[in-house]
Amino acid sequence: MGSSGTGSFSDYSDYKPSNSGNQGGSSGEDRCNRAFSTRLDEVGRSDFFQQNNDVPSTNSQVSITMGTRLEVRDADNIVIGFLPTSFNYLALCISYGFRYEGRVSSSTISPVPSIEVDIIPLT
Repeated sequence: MGSSGTGSFSDYSDYKPSNSGNQGGSSGEDRCNRAFSTRLDEVGRSDFFQQNNDVPSTNSQVSITMGTRLEVRDADNIVIGFLPTSFNYLALCISYGFRYEGRVSSSTISPVPSIEVDIIPLT
């Protein structure tokens, strides 16, 4: 069985997040209120890497913003990478007023630029 979605943000148009954390999909869990960790996409093509030829250090503060994709930005508001598309549902959460912040949990420049982040929701 495969997914019937199109891979775009519009796939989530019927999802209504709750600030109380007690609503959501069939599991009853509100995905907007879930903390997560992930490896970022396109770190080597990010503004940060292009400007510094480096990656942010561990424990650097980050936040998520909505651009053409879900961008992860450092404290100076520079894009350090993008969330994987599996987190596209967060675009709707952001439109409902959720904010997401966190920190760089690991980063390396070799063999390829790579960043992992820990993110928590703020309402």
